[in-house]
Amino acid sequence: MPRPLPTARIKQASSGHRVCLLVLTILALWSRTSSAETRPLTYQLVSSGQVVGTRDIEIRYLPGRTSEVRLIQAWTNFKFTLGPTTYSFRQRLGGRLGGSRSFSSYIDDNGRVREIQGQLSSAGTWTVTIVQDGRARIWHLDARDVDLTSLELLDPRLARRVLEQTDYLRVLATETGAILEGPLQKLGSAQEKIGGQSTTVQRYRWSPPSGEMTLSYSSDGFLVSYDVSIAGHLLSANLNALPPPRTYGDLEQPILGEVVVEEPL
Repeated sequence: MPRPLPTARIKQASSGHRVCLLVLTILALWSRTSSAETRPLTYQLVSSGQVVGTRDIEIRYLPGRTSEVRLIQAWTNFKFTLGPTTYSFRQRLGGRLGGSRSFSSYIDDNGRVREIQGQLSSAGTWTVTIVQDGRARIWHLDARDVDLTSLELLDPRLARRVLEQTDYLRVLATETGAILEGPLQKLGSAQEKIGGQSTTVQRYRWSPPSGEMTLSYSSDGFLVSYDVSIAGHLLSANLNALPPPRTYGDLEQPILGEVVVEEPL
């Protein structure tokens, strides 16, 4: 099971606050970066040998004042049969990495909707907010308790660097707001087929209590396949094709400064 969450401050969330400031800020940044270098990724989601959905990722690279910024958006949609019923999951996830770290996630989990935000402050504290059933829960986590968010597992620059430096991984799940943690084993290199071509990947096996997960990364840091247990079913994600190599664009001036986002109360 995920680590028990810290005691949360709970308050009533009015409908006017359901579209949170962090969401609006990420969308505003996205709309201002149409000229940024972009890499799209599409994954097929497979369960019991059947394609049950897709995951579409878009990564935008742009210069910040002190370091490169990556804006990542992900759209996940799948549905499979659970005995006599059908389980469905939809998520829209967006976030910023580089200079600051934040994410905003909207989830329809088999008909139950929730919104999750997370932001790392300059003081080294994660603030996590979940809005569900008209109520908001807010808590704070020390940055040392979070190695990566589940969004950051998609980041070509950050993910493998962190995975190579630890043998025990703690992930802040953008799907639930909980911390998943467990041993991490480096499995070494292997060959996987991506878009019909054999590619060398680096594999890792992560073992949180919720279920073992295998992650494979290309030489340039893209997550090319992973598997995860959901509602007792093994769901595998496989990248359709590797994106072309980076060109590093033609942008000379920073598009984004260091954005500070206030938590809505």
